[in-house]
Amino acid sequence: MQIEIYKTACSSCGGTFYELDGALDNCPHCNAETDEATTNDTLTATVEIDWRTGVVTIKQDN
Repeated sequence: MQIEIYKTACSSCGGTFYELDGALDNCPHCNAETDEATTNDTLTATVEIDWRTGVVTIKQDN
């Protein structure tokens, strides 16, 4: 399964953070609302699960 991870910059403090589908409401650095945050880059990752052991592996595609 592939997922998109968004590299985002906070418009208040400039701190960079990563999120899935805009899931964060506040910056993890300064707690400002992320409504005005800027997405700088989109990364794609593949999530794999070993159905026998339950081990989850995430590999960055790009």
